[in-house]
Amino acid sequence: MLSRLDRQSGLVYLGGTILKTLFGTAIANDVHKLHDVFTELKSRNSDIVHSLEKQLTYVKKVDSLSAVNTYDIANLSSIVKENLMNSHDQIRQVTREHILWLNVTVYAQSEIFMVITRLQFVLLGLGQQLDDLMASIQCVI
Repeated sequence: MLSRLDRQSGLVYLGGTILKTLFGTAIANDVHKLHDVFTELKSRNSDIVHSLEKQLTYVKKVDSLSAVNTYDIANLSSIVKENLMNSHDQIRQVTREHILWLNVTVYAQSEIFMVITRLQFVLLGLGQQLDDLMASIQCVI
């Protein structure tokens, strides 16, 4: 048979189970489970805090790198813009000089062409006069 202490603890256990079922009262076993759950939550909470700290550190690094990259991009774009503007001015100046040279060359060539045409006309007239002179000399002889 069961000893008196075992019977009493069994009755207390049975009474606790009945109370738990009827009224939702917690027994020692439930309190231990709840304590284990709280311990697990505390551990997970610590892991979450640690993870968030790492993420915050990463975000701060990304933010500082983004700021540096933004500054570098702005600086480089201003340098590129300045170089493009200088190149544009240089190209415009070179183009202007070449067009001026072409205009002068074309004008000079047209002047030379006109002089050559006049010279041809004068030489043609001189040739005719020489032919007339030769014809007159041959008539006299």
